[in-house]
Parts: sequence; structure tokens; C-alpha cells
Amino acid sequence: MDLLELLEHPDQRIRQEAQFALAEKGAPAIGALAGLLSRQGATIPRLHAIWGLGQLARRNPSAASAILLSMDDRDAEVRAQAARTLGDLRSESAEESMISMLADKKARPRFFAAIGLGRLRSTRATTHIIELLKSNADKDVYIRHACVMALTNTTETDSLLQLSDHASRSVRMGVLLALRKQRAPALVRFFKDSDQQIAIEAVRAAYDTFM
Repeated sequence: MDLLELLEHPDQRIRQEAQFALAEKGAPAIGALAGLLSRQGATIPRLHAIWGLGQLARRNPSAASAILLSMDDRDAEVRAQAARTLGDLRSESAEESMISMLADKKARPRFFAAIGLGRLRSTRATTHIIELLKSNADKDVYIRHACVMALTNTTETDSLLQLSDHASRSVRMGVLLALRKQRAPALVRFFKDSDQQIAIEAVRAAYDTFM
């Protein structure tokens, strides 16, 4: 049984050892892992292909190209892990795909796309992140967290403050939480927010951050 076949083994430990062994082979393994990733089939071996290519990309950036091709895969978890891995790699070539993924039908790809854009410090992503905060409407706290992390890393404090009177309370809450992470004194502007929960959160943020 070769290493690629072992990526389908039921024992996670064996799959992981096979993945690491393939990554140790360097450039010669890129084609094999990319081929496995491109084939529509069982999800788990394809995820190991992404993770293996991610390991290889730290030494050989060309390996990231194969991951990028899977950003529009029909398997949601493949899309999610592709975004996660490219975000970890801070692959600027993935920026456009990550922005598009913010509108994905599934939550996990949206989550990892937002986190990835934060790691890329993508200034182009701000308006799209705001739209995601608005459409999420605080229903999924993980999505809100990902948006907050993205705004924290991609958007200057002054630009965030311009959103302090946004019509969406979900956007305002996300902006406040991002300002908290930026340790921005200007978050006191939210003390007078029309939404009592946001005003209370602003007071807590100020106390925890500056007192």
C-alpha cells in the first residue's frame, strides 16, 4: 500500500503519518497530492492532501496553487480547509477567492475565509466583511467572531468609527468588538448607542481595556 492510499486509512494516526511522509518528499509529492485533491471522492483523504500541500508550500510556494484551485470545490469542507490553509500561509493569491467565499452557502467556508482575510490584512475585504456581519445578524457567533478578527486586522480605527452609526445593530456590535481588540479609546462613542446591549458592552470594553 503506497502513501497516497494510506491517506484513506480508517486510523487517523496512520493517515497523519502518511501525510507527513509525503510532505517530507518535497517537490516530487506536489503532483501526487494535487492529483488526489482534484479528484472528486471521499472527503478525508482530500483534506489530508490540502494539509500536506500546505506543509509543502512553506518550502515550495508553488504547492499553494493546487490548494487555490479547490477554493470553489463542491465539497464545503474542502473549501473550508483550503481557505484555512491558505490563510495560515498568508497566500495573497487567495485574496479574491476568500472575498468571494464570504458569500458561501455554508458557514464553515465563510468562517475560514473571514479569518484568512484577517491574516492577509486585506483592506479590500472590509465592505464584504461588513455585509457578512449584517446578513449574519448575530445568528452565528462563530461567524461574528471571524468578522471581528478580520476587521481588527484589516481596518484602521478611523474607518471603523465611521461605521459607529450604521443602521445594522449587528454591524455596530462587530465594529465595537473590533475596536476593543484594537484597544481604541474611541470606543467610548458607543456608550450612547441606541441599543442598550451595545452600550453596556462598550462600558465593559472600556473598563476591561483601560481601567
